Amino acid sequence: MGDLSLINLAVKLMTWAASPLGLLCSGVVVYALLKLALPGRRWPLVILLLATAQLIAFAMPPTAHGLHNALEQRASALAKANQGGPYRAILVLGGMSRSTESPLAAGWQPDLTDAVDRLTHAAKLWYDGVAPTVIVSGGSWPSTPPKPAEAVWMQQLLLQLGLPQEAILLETDSTTTRENMVGVAKLMQAEDIQGRLALVTSASHMPRAFANASRAGLNVDAYPTDWQAHALMDRPLPWLPNSEALNASTRAIKEWIALIWGY
Repeated sequence: MGDLSLINLAVKLMTWAASPLGLLCSGVVVYALLKLALPGRRWPLVILLLATAQLIAFAMPPTAHGLHNALEQRASALAKANQGGPYRAILVLGGMSRSTESPLAAGWQPDLTDAVDRLTHAAKLWYDGVAPTVIVSGGSWPSTPPKPAEAVWMQQLLLQLGLPQEAILLETDSTTTRENMVGVAKLMQAEDIQGRLALVTSASHMPRAFANASRAGLNVDAYPTDWQAHALMDRPLPWLPNSEALNASTRAIKEWIALIWGY
């Protein structure tokens, strides 16, 4: 694993540490240490209660909604500022599938997530004639046995949606948003592709993706999809904590940290 992969791993660990579950784990560890070091004091219990309270707060749908809504408003503003076509290609970022081993047949198969909206939206844009080419970007983390790059699954799904193989280009080396953009810039240079791209990703991911694209020298317009904020509150008993809201808060916190970090 190279230095860049070690940096990526360190960033992911720090992001986890700042997540609700990471903060709870840290609180439990600090509680245990202080309980041993300061027997009879109330501070350890206060820290444990605070760690538990933040977990409950982030599991509340209104909290998750607020975190995502602020990101999606930024995505909406970016989309409204689009310069418009013509576009040289549609760039769709990975993050909507995982490679999983099948218990019924040897080898890997894709496991799709809610973010698969990215791929269907990109396919729709292609059918609407927005651009003649779709660039799919996504690699894979090292594993044993090696798993296919996510871009390979994305290509297969686009083929199932009816796109011709010659309309799809793959960037298969990236494992982070920053690497997505650097890899696509290299791919465009190698393929002698010039011009503006229609960038497709989840709305909450768009602000960070757009910023990384600009830093990589890519000229992009924002075409966000996978809007999540409203759905988090559109459910029975939206004021009770639940695991879906906790997961949504965790994803949004990751986006905010990476956006501020510039990663």
